[in-house]
Amino acid sequence: MLHVHILPVADDVALSDRLLATLTSAEQARIDRLRQPADRRRSLTARAALRALLSRLLGVAGPQVPLMTAPSGQPIVAGTPWHVSLAHSGECAIVAVASTAVGVDVESDRDMPDAVEMARTWFTAAEATRIAARPADFLPLWTAKEAVLKAAGTGLAGGLAGFAAPVPSTEFLPLSAPPDSALTRLAVRRLDAGPGYHAALCVQTPAAHALREHRHDLAWLDAVAHTGVAPTESEIFHGQT
Repeated sequence: MLHVHILPVADDVALSDRLLATLTSAEQARIDRLRQPADRRRSLTARAALRALLSRLLGVAGPQVPLMTAPSGQPIVAGTPWHVSLAHSGECAIVAVASTAVGVDVESDRDMPDAVEMARTWFTAAEATRIAARPADFLPLWTAKEAVLKAAGTGLAGGLAGFAAPVPSTEFLPLSAPPDSALTRLAVRRLDAGPGYHAALCVQTPAAHALREHRHDLAWLDAVAHTGVAPTESEIFHGQT
C-alpha cells in the first residue's frame, strides 16, 4: 500500500481550533511551541490529517492511534506495519501512508540566489556541479534528498552528502549510494503538489507498491476537524494491502 494525500493548509482560526482539538495534549503542546503562526497552521494541518487517516485505516478513535515521534523527529505508528511521512510548505501539506519505508518533502518555489553555494555545502560534488550548471534544479533536488532521509528514518541528521539523488521525474529513479548502504533499496520520484511547489516521494522497493494520490480540499479538512476521522466517502484504504 502506498497512498499520498495532498491538501491545503487550514486557512482560518476556527478551523485550526477544531483541528487542534483532534490531537493529543502532547501534540498540541508541541505545535504551541512553534513561534510563527504560519508554522503552527502547517504543522497542525499535517498532523491532524495524518491522525485522521490512521484512525480510518486502523479502525480506532483518533486519540487511540499509536502515533509517536521518533528521536529523529519523524512520525511513527508504534506496533503496526505502517510507515508514514509528513511535509508542508507555504499553503500545501502532504501526508504519506505506506506498507514500506516512505518519505515525502515539499518546498514552495522561490528565488534561490545562494543555490550554488548551498549545493557545494550540502550536496555531493557531482550534484553541486549540476546545480552550478542549472541552479533551477536546486529545490527539486533538495526535496528528493530530504524525502530520502525521511524514508531512511534519519531526517537531515543523516547527512545530505552521503548519497546522490536524481532530480526527480514522474518515474521512480534509484539513488547512488555505497553498495553496503540501506539507501540502495530506495527510489525517488516527483509529486505534483500544484503550481508553485516542488515535491518528492521516496519509497523502498517501489515496484511492489502501486501509488495512489489523493487531492483534498478545505471541505475534506473541515470534515476531519469535526470527526477526527478521514471521511468514509473517500474510500481511502478500501481493499488496500
